[in-house]
Amino acid sequence: HGDEQWIAFLDSDNAYLPTMAEHSLARARECPEADIVCFGQTIFRDHGVSDDFLAWLKGEEIPSFHGNIFHDVLSAAVALDPNTAIIRREALDAVGGLDDSINAYECWELHIRLAQRSSYACVPEPLVKYRVHGEQITGNAEPYAEGLLRLLNKHRELFRETKGTDAWQGALTRLWGHILHVPGLRAFRFAARALALAPTSPPMLASRF
Repeated sequence: HGDEQWIAFLDSDNAYLPTMAEHSLARARECPEADIVCFGQTIFRDHGVSDDFLAWLKGEEIPSFHGNIFHDVLSAAVALDPNTAIIRREALDAVGGLDDSINAYECWELHIRLAQRSSYACVPEPLVKYRVHGEQITGNAEPYAEGLLRLLNKHRELFRETKGTDAWQGALTRLWGHILHVPGLRAFRFAARALALAPTSPPMLASRF
């Protein structure tokens, strides 16, 4: 809008609602200090997707945050998805865009960098339809374990130096949750890399290794 440029990311199997641009840009005009405007999503599923998997996605997530949310982003206390935000091009260029080497967690990693320097606003309604189907990456633990390992190695000092949060321990717990669902010997390889990152293993390991 105006002379400003905004970037939006949309996976090929999802779809924006007709009001996405109108409502998100209106919020951007109301909050000119914000570089990122987030909005909610509504989930629809194909046949064959289980109720348990749908519950794991937490259904519709409507954002309610505003301003500097760096600590919430680092501790994953807010739900951020590449499909549920518009980002000012200048802010995106300043942090170098998406890191394609961090598969499955590239959005969280991008927002970790954005939130250190940018302010957020939100539209408290769903503006994108998120399609759940049997072939998507969300149901596969291995790329999530790989992506989170790379993210934590990249930002380990940032996690450890951040005061007043348990972001580092929370991220490690999430990592081990992924590893415990990786099949066969590949799980042991991931476990060795995780222990090299953080030598203290969580109690949940006793059930698998």
